[in-house]
Amino acid sequence: MKYDKIRTLQSINARKSRSAWERGVNEYAYELAERLCTPSELKKKKYGELPPYRGMSWLNLQARALRAASYVVKSHLKIKKHENGIYSRDLEPHQK
Repeated sequence: MKYDKIRTLQSINARKSRSAWERGVNEYAYELAERLCTPSELKKKKYGELPPYRGMSWLNLQARALRAASYVVKSHLKIKKHENGIYSRDLEPHQK
């Protein structure tokens, strides 16, 4: 697996037509693909060279995953607050 990563990054960096910015974006896309895909999906997407879905970039997919994770955390905190009897009105400062 590590050999495939090195070979893929070397082939991306060997392309003279790409700028340094594009090479950096592709390396970042590879790292995102590695984290968000199963090994078989990673091979199908050519280790991050192909987009995850039509019309979507790896960065958009990461944003969607982070948003979904934030919803999970928020709902968990809401449940814990409810179990402990902590409500938003209890957190506000008292007015005289």
